[in-house]
Amino acid sequence: MKLKLFVILFYFYGSVHAQTWQQVADFLGANRDDGVVFTIDNNAFLGTGQTPWFDPASDFYSFDMISHQWSQIADLPVTQGRQYACSFSNDTLGFIFGGENGSTFFNDLYAYDPIPDSWTVKSTLPADGRSGAACFTIGNKAYIVGGRTSEQVFINEVWEYDMTNDIWTQKNNFSFGNKWRMSGTSNDTLGYTIFGFNDTLGNSNSLYEYDQISDSWSILTTFPGEARNYASIEYINNELIILFGMDSTNKFYDDVHLYDLTTNQWETGVSLPDLPRRDGKVFSKGLDLFYSTGLVNTPERTSETWILYNPTSSLSNLEVEEFSIYPNPSSEFLIVKCNSCAKTPQILTIRSVLGEEISTFNMDENQVQLDVSGLRSGTYILTKLNQTDQEINQARFVKR
Repeated sequence: MKLKLFVILFYFYGSVHAQTWQQVADFLGANRDDGVVFTIDNNAFLGTGQTPWFDPASDFYSFDMISHQWSQIADLPVTQGRQYACSFSNDTLGFIFGGENGSTFFNDLYAYDPIPDSWTVKSTLPADGRSGAACFTIGNKAYIVGGRTSEQVFINEVWEYDMTNDIWTQKNNFSFGNKWRMSGTSNDTLGYTIFGFNDTLGNSNSLYEYDQISDSWSILTTFPGEARNYASIEYINNELIILFGMDSTNKFYDDVHLYDLTTNQWETGVSLPDLPRRDGKVFSKGLDLFYSTGLVNTPERTSETWILYNPTSSLSNLEVEEFSIYPNPSSEFLIVKCNSCAKTPQILTIRSVLGEEISTFNMDENQVQLDVSGLRSGTYILTKLNQTDQEINQARFVKR
């Protein structure tokens, strides 16, 4: 279906989401914490973890980060569910490694292909099974850091997994002691981990950096808040975003902290407007961050999913611009305003709420008019991407 594009010359006012939380559709499976998540294209895949019945799970669900809808996918093909596994992905496959079920600790690895909706057994880690390791990726390599073995021994081992060739290689150990339940992410050049229990179950408040080229670790900075565990970390727009967690007194947190890798400065973000929580799963699309499931401080496991729009806008040099649509709802024409598009052309895509792509076009004017009269009645999502296909903004509109 084609949409007609016209340039118009009049002005109107609009606004965008900026550093605001919004609750979206709940996770479809049983409430849980201690699960895993990985992303491929516009979809996040979340599964495993501990359910309210203290039964480690093996089911998986996909979340469309454009339409904000969940759907069930194939279960992990194992006889026992697991918690405290870790996960990572490349452009086409998602991977889940290790974890535990009671006294059983796993060293197996599975790859998920969303096209046939199926899992494949990959090479087993040539070492003891482990849970609570931190995972991140640099290029086509994944790194598995620390964890705990079946003897309840915390470890500092680091293993590299080549996702292209299905090969494991042991690297230099983590330099700052044995760690369990660190949180990991990367900017695809350097790896980052934060927090983690040590051998005496004390919490660390250090942010660590891994250099793949030198195979070495360093302490990047100290977290400015209370040391904690069961927190989450995500890389967006040259910043590290640290969310939530629980400290040594069992206090749960709802705060957000950002570390700018350019300025080496910390700043406090917008706290979640809901119950504090720990060990949910964080993932991102473009400049927006999602957080789903976890244990709230009642304490109960949850299936809630939240989105934090533009969490990095207060720290970065990113221009927070006006991107808006009008009138909404509309029966014939939709006016789109983008303050920076004349200077830096962007790509606009219209999708249904189910993720079906309807039209894509370049926007190189500050204001355009779309003929939407040919669309069926319903709700649609207009997404703005930059020239590297990174999502910058999105807005919903209703076609009458």
